[in-house]
Amino acid sequence: MNDDPPYFSIETAVLNVNNFAILTLGSCTPAFSSAIVKEGDIYYIFDPHSRDSAGMASPDGTTIRISHVSVANVKQYLLSLATSLGLSSCPFELTLVDLQVKTLEPVYHNLQPVVPSRFEESSDSHPYIYSFTD
Repeated sequence: MNDDPPYFSIETAVLNVNNFAILTLGSCTPAFSSAIVKEGDIYYIFDPHSRDSAGMASPDGTTIRISHVSVANVKQYLLSLATSLGLSSCPFELTLVDLQVKTLEPVYHNLQPVVPSRFEESSDSHPYIYSFTD
């Protein structure tokens, strides 16, 4: 496999994940995107598409989150997934994302208990702000 920029093997691409990346498999429609999160030595793959219990394409599946402890395991999973998607020669794109999580203090306003059947749209210029009535 050519590892000269801009082309990388899947192993080299996954090794470059610091904490978060978006992976797209395939170069035509449909292509399939998933998120890869690296936390310590563990790679988590979040796939919003219909997958079976092994993480392969399935019309009766569900969204999955799977974890792998090595780049070799991630590679094997992705090759198996590409095969299950019918992508025999599978180009991919891995976009690295620098995600910084900050803890925010909650902001509280003078809130009253909400009774869902008893609210009306605010009369001011903000159509998505609601006031609650007794």
